[in-house]
Amino acid sequence: MKVKPRFLIIGLVVLSLVAAFAVFAASAFAAPAPNAIKLSWNDSYSGKGLELKADTSARTDASGDKIASNAQSADFPGLYFRWDDKQKDDGVLLVSSDVFSWFKDGKFVITAKNSNNYWDYQITEASGVKVDTINGQAIYAYQIPKQFQVLDNKGKAQTESLKNINMVFISGNWRTYTVDIQKVWLDRDGNPTTKPAFASATFTNGYALGKTTVRLYANDTYPVNFTENAVNRHDFVSVSVNGDVSHHNNVDLTAQEGKTYTIVFTNRCNDATLNIVKNWNLNGLYDELPAGLAATFTNGYVVGDNQTLPAGTEVNFSENPNDWSDIVLIGGIQYKVTTELQSITVNGHRVSQVDFTADKYRNYTVVFTNKLVATKLLPDPSYTVNKVWLDADGITPVDPSDYPGLTQATFNGGTILAGDTVTAQPFDQISVSEDPLNWTNTYSDSDFTYTEYFILVATDVNGNPVDSVDFAAEDGTDYVITFTNQLQIDAVPNTTPPETTIAEGKIPSTQHYDRWWNDYGVLCYAGNTTHVTGEERDYFVAFADGFWDNYSEVSIGFGTKNNILFTMTFTKDGLLDDSVPGGVIPYEAYTIPLSWGSHYSNGAFLGTALDGVWFADPFNNGAGAEQAWFMELTK
Repeated sequence: MKVKPRFLIIGLVVLSLVAAFAVFAASAFAAPAPNAIKLSWNDSYSGKGLELKADTSARTDASGDKIASNAQSADFPGLYFRWDDKQKDDGVLLVSSDVFSWFKDGKFVITAKNSNNYWDYQITEASGVKVDTINGQAIYAYQIPKQFQVLDNKGKAQTESLKNINMVFISGNWRTYTVDIQKVWLDRDGNPTTKPAFASATFTNGYALGKTTVRLYANDTYPVNFTENAVNRHDFVSVSVNGDVSHHNNVDLTAQEGKTYTIVFTNRCNDATLNIVKNWNLNGLYDELPAGLAATFTNGYVVGDNQTLPAGTEVNFSENPNDWSDIVLIGGIQYKVTTELQSITVNGHRVSQVDFTADKYRNYTVVFTNKLVATKLLPDPSYTVNKVWLDADGITPVDPSDYPGLTQATFNGGTILAGDTVTAQPFDQISVSEDPLNWTNTYSDSDFTYTEYFILVATDVNGNPVDSVDFAAEDGTDYVITFTNQLQIDAVPNTTPPETTIAEGKIPSTQHYDRWWNDYGVLCYAGNTTHVTGEERDYFVAFADGFWDNYSEVSIGFGTKNNILFTMTFTKDGLLDDSVPGGVIPYEAYTIPLSWGSHYSNGAFLGTALDGVWFADPFNNGAGAEQAWFMELTK
């Protein structure tokens, strides 16, 4: 068998070297990529290369640039390696003539790996076989044998057989130059500054900040060509190459081997600044700005100096409403002081609203001026207290002078008399109540002794019923406060009721009273003697002195002959009621509300009653027992 150790090793080495070189270029060297033709395989290339001599390599690992078999790296377009018949036969390395210009002395090394052994092969243009010419470049072939012989340490020949080798390594003394990219940042005023946190510096074609060694591919005239990508919130100012300044951001130069190129990019911040100023026109109302007049704005803007705005920012905001107010005296007259927007200016130009797009490098000063405005308050509020007196029917007005000894009504707040008008201050709290009215009047006839007195039954403010008078006065508003008192009459019989048992009886239909005592010492009093369909009427019940000497408990039924509407039970201590603590409501007089006209037009509740004390309905003109209200007393 013919041994072709050198070519096989070289082919494997070249393949591994090309791949390793691709990795090395990406990690340790900057762009550009090689300037060589891209090779492809032609079957006519097989078997045309000369076997190369293998030398033991100093390499101990598989790191570095590599080229995979049956392919070529984009980083090494002038190199191609192929195993014949899927690694069953020798390999072939193809090299474009321009590749030799990448290395000093026009030579490089490829390395093949077999088990843990590495074998080096020097590749030179002279050692190859020219197999083709493409675009003016010669293509050289190198045969790498599958098997080759080497001498061991005793001088004995040994056969190496490369198996499953899928790459070769490439290395050499590269021709290089150095690119040192630097960056200068200027603030918006053009002064040098540190790199802003929001700024970045990136470049095209794989270049980056710092000093980088670059392989000189193909020939000495391959250009260094790159630009800086757009920098956030900064504008390009200039770029210099070894001190030669250009105001175009494109770097385009011919690199020479061993030279260092210092490239400096300068950028300037293009932000705008915004300063919001707040002025106050006091209009002579104050010597200094009152407390509480804070100014706030929409969209997060605040009063302050030189707020940074990226160029192109839409500036749109307004002042929030100021609800501050104050009361001042001018010439003894009260005025309410409020704020009012007087003007807005942007860089001295008056505008109706703040709405603009920030330009590069611009300073914007926005001034809001508010003025204080004094408005005369309306006349001071006042209130008048009136007094209405009603008869016992709750409807008929009476003249208090017709009741001997009845004094004028007085109210709190310094003895305000009815009819007096009182001036208040704006926002004062008006609180008025009636002083106790202790007047009573007593008179008698042959049967009863009567006691008259007045009680407060209603209170209103400007015609609106209220439970109590307690409100804040508004500017320029007059208030009429009305208290209504109604006459009350209690009747007590002059004689002690007879000690008799309860028997059937009624008041003759010819007798019509607003109030009466029946024969058994029970007072019945109709609270309103005017018939108005649909209204409620109150009936009062009281008991004469000595009544409880004859009775311990009395049930009184309310209704008509045919129906007892409801029953109430009384004792000497009061009305029996399980819904209250102790079950007894102390009584002076008991009010029984009866709904007038709720069932029939005559207001009677039809029903039956065999025994009771009957009395004529004061609203039915004594129509008789069929339509008479009655009391049924049960001992």
